[in-house]
Amino acid sequence: MDASALYYTFSTIAQTLAAGFAVLAAFVLFRLQGIETELNRAKAAFAAFPDYFKPSEAWDILTTKGVDAFGQTLSKIEEERHVVVMGFRALLGPSEQVARWWPIWHKTVKLLRWSLGVTVADIGICLVAIPMVPQMAPSLSLSSAAAAVTVLLAIAAIALYSLLILLLLTPTPLAPEALQRDDHAC
Repeated sequence: MDASALYYTFSTIAQTLAAGFAVLAAFVLFRLQGIETELNRAKAAFAAFPDYFKPSEAWDILTTKGVDAFGQTLSKIEEERHVVVMGFRALLGPSEQVARWWPIWHKTVKLLRWSLGVTVADIGICLVAIPMVPQMAPSLSLSSAAAAVTVLLAIAAIALYSLLILLLLTPTPLAPEALQRDDHAC
């Protein structure tokens, strides 16, 4: 295989992925800040009821069982203590925000980590391969294999970038069950 073709392949992939990930990370981190703002507002709302439940308990119920289970928990607390906190009505909005944004935040962070791993691996392979081009070029099988690996990893990285962008541009509420299925898949 031509040595200059290998140089161009490895250096272009490394540069493209580095630039692409930098832009993606800036976009994702900016979007995550907005999501975290919504989640922090919800945490503050839960903290307003410290006599009835710990905010961490509310969070656990919402992120694993959903809004309905949280409403049932609040109703049970009101019944047991013979009080009307009106907690569910007061916390319905924040509860729905958690149910909507927590799975998206969680999945985004997971995809960002995978994207980073694939990107770093591919750039690393490219950087190691560049000085080895003179030794690889005479062997068609070795040079083709190295080029194929870097191209396939680049495609995987771009696919992960696309998934991240789609996730953050078209956020759809994900049920806690979908999040749990997603966790078991990895």
